[in-house]
Amino acid sequence: MTEPYTPREDTFLTIDCVAKTSHVQMVAEVGCGTGEVLKALAEKSDDIIGIDIDPEALRIAAEKLKDLKPRLHLLNASLLPLRPRSLDMVVANPPYLPDEPGFHDPTIHGGPRGVELAEQIMEHSSRALRNQAILVLTASSLSDVDDLLSKASRKGFRLLHKLVLKSFFETVFCFIFTLSGGQR
Repeated sequence: MTEPYTPREDTFLTIDCVAKTSHVQMVAEVGCGTGEVLKALAEKSDDIIGIDIDPEALRIAAEKLKDLKPRLHLLNASLLPLRPRSLDMVVANPPYLPDEPGFHDPTIHGGPRGVELAEQIMEHSSRALRNQAILVLTASSLSDVDDLLSKASRKGFRLLHKLVLKSFFETVFCFIFTLSGGQR
């Protein structure tokens, strides 16, 4: 396993996106890492679930966020292993760069087109979220964002808002979707 993902500009863009959402009862962050976004979610939710495949990242998050107990629940898992219709919001800043030939870093590469992991999160979110719930999802212009947005529409997600962070080599988007009850 690689080192836990160090918060970067995309993390802070995701936090800015979370700040634009309404207060909810139950939220989950997929790929919570060491807990930077979970801190922001604590201001937006009564109960917070952090999900990550890296036990070391979860250990750091538990220590960093110990003051949030008993509202914070950390799961060593992938995607959303939760009951259908149990969440009011899902947040994810997944690895979003396209795979490179001969090199794969799971902390930054999201699949051949860069959006495969985001699409899996969206698929699982469509089942875990209640109607009118929120999905906050981060993606890069270096990946197949148009396909991601098409899939969102087909899954019943409606784009409410997006934040944009431009750099010299890419644009990072943070999308806020609502689930309107389309195909699940």
